[in-house]
Amino acid sequence: MTPLEPGLEFLPQLTLVRPLGQGGMGEAWVARDASRGEEVVVKVLPADAPEERVALLRREARLVRKVRHPGIVPVYGFAQGIHGAAVVLRHMKGGDAGRLRGAAPLAVVRLGRELAEALDHLHRLGVVHRDVKPANVLLDETGRAHLADFGIAAVARPHDDEGLVLQGGGSRASMSPQQRAGEPAQPADDVYALGALLHELLSGRPPFSATATDDQVRTQPPPPLGTTHPVPESLRALVASMLAKTPEGRPPDMAAVEKALREVEKELAPRSSAPSPRPEVRLQAPPRVPGVGVAPAAGPLPAAEAPAHPGRPRSRSLGQVALLGFLAVAVLFVVVVLPRLAEPPAPPTLAVSEAEPAMAEAPAETVADSTPPPEARPASTPVAPAPAEAPPAPAEAAPAPPRGEARPARALPRPRADPPRDYTAAEQAPSRAGEEFAAAMSETQAAFDRGDWPAARQALARAGALQPGSPALVDARRRVDEAERTQALARQREVARDLEAKEDWRRALAEYEAALKLDPAVAFALEGRARSSRRAVLAEKLDFHIGHPLRLATDAVAHEAELLLQQAHEVGAAGPRHRQQVAALERALVAARTPVAVVLESDGETEVVVHKVGRLGTFERKTLELRPGTYTVIGTRSGYRDVRQQLVVKPAAAPPPLVVRCEEAI
Repeated sequence: MTPLEPGLEFLPQLTLVRPLGQGGMGEAWVARDASRGEEVVVKVLPADAPEERVALLRREARLVRKVRHPGIVPVYGFAQGIHGAAVVLRHMKGGDAGRLRGAAPLAVVRLGRELAEALDHLHRLGVVHRDVKPANVLLDETGRAHLADFGIAAVARPHDDEGLVLQGGGSRASMSPQQRAGEPAQPADDVYALGALLHELLSGRPPFSATATDDQVRTQPPPPLGTTHPVPESLRALVASMLAKTPEGRPPDMAAVEKALREVEKELAPRSSAPSPRPEVRLQAPPRVPGVGVAPAAGPLPAAEAPAHPGRPRSRSLGQVALLGFLAVAVLFVVVVLPRLAEPPAPPTLAVSEAEPAMAEAPAETVADSTPPPEARPASTPVAPAPAEAPPAPAEAAPAPPRGEARPARALPRPRADPPRDYTAAEQAPSRAGEEFAAAMSETQAAFDRGDWPAARQALARAGALQPGSPALVDARRRVDEAERTQALARQREVARDLEAKEDWRRALAEYEAALKLDPAVAFALEGRARSSRRAVLAEKLDFHIGHPLRLATDAVAHEAELLLQQAHEVGAAGPRHRQQVAALERALVAARTPVAVVLESDGETEVVVHKVGRLGTFERKTLELRPGTYTVIGTRSGYRDVRQQLVVKPAAAPPPLVVRCEEAI
């Protein structure tokens, strides 16, 4: 058997991380669930665990999934593998209720109220927990209490048609007198256990230790609550009534307990929320700044700020004046100087030559619109001809610049005809790129319409090389991704449903898992994964029992097979393979209970004993009716060496006669 250790993949996609502790039914571990992408808690049983314990663990998972409530630790499921069996639960990271021992009464009362809500829900369904103790109350990240451990210390069995009742087990420190006496389970047992838990959290110890005798619990009163915090009398009276010796002396049901705890919580809440006294803080007014319009603060100044000479102005006023002067200079710099520095420099003055008479006659305002001089422009740039007529002068002339300063040349907004341009190859390139981009997008649309996703992505790649940031490109990529994913999901849905129709549950589960990798929230894949996983496990268990008929001779294994058959009969719309499996297991169970005639032969002097049957004495030939299974036959004779043989009785098949004789003399 493989030892449990961190890093072991105990079940598919379930890897052990660290141990939490040892329980009555096995070990508890924190594990990493790859299918959920989170840490979970697993209660594990090794592969060689007795079938009875595996059945208890399975019943716990089934029970908790039926009685779902926000105050109950959620169970994700039960599974078996080569390393053993496990129940997978939500990981409660807040620890157990034991951390609240000695806490303020309000925190304990809130926890008790949350537990009472969950227990009332259980009682309405006909379920009695019978093991309410700090270790079985787990807290989430917010501190909310959750009930845990429904199958380790108690056994669930059907009861009438109203629900389930837990019988047996429990922790002695929280057992009611009736539970210790072995009486049938009743909700009053949980009322007593919750009272014991409140007593333990408030005082630091349970009302009776686990070593207390049944007579002590039945006759002696519980010790008074001794706490470091004041406990209201209403809470003391409630806990005392919950610990009454008889069910009649306790609150009638858990709803009454919840109501009483809610009243105590209201009583305690104002105390906890009352403002605590705080030390007085002397406020001091900020120092006055002359000239900013702030009224002087009332009262004397602190000693450090009192003027040394009351008759004179303080020396620090000079610093304040200097600061104000500096601020004024800064404002002038920002308002006056910076705008002038931000103006663009004046363009160079063009020299008027005989070669360009038109420029000499043009008004000053057109200089900025003129082409640069031949020596300043590249040789490859064509020169645009000057306009035939100069534009009219503006209605109001600009003010003349100061002497010695050149007039800046500014282009005035006015309508004019654009000069003819010669388009070079470089200027025509953007136009060709736009045409190529449009062609690539058209090709993408055509491929999209016919569902050819590789061709659509190739066209998108060409378009992206031309205009990487185009919004049309981004939208087209998104639409192609969505359409391709939708088509893939539809295809996987059809394949998975075909596999389900063929009752090939493992392959159907793989298809649903692949669909969830494309879209983790798609509904049909979530439902299909749960359905196919459940059916795959059921089919594999049925095949296992059918393939090992000798195991059914053991009562515990036969009982497990009966429970499995009950689960198999509940399957709706069963296919032909499932019906064949159910019929085959039913026949195997009948055969496992049908005795087979077995013939033993001896010499009349050897004493024969068959384990699990009895002593047969001496004989020469004897016929027995034995149920299928494996038996050990021992022969003894004085003066001779004993013989030991294995007798294997298979269902509906008589074995050959077995000879048992002691022939080797000592």
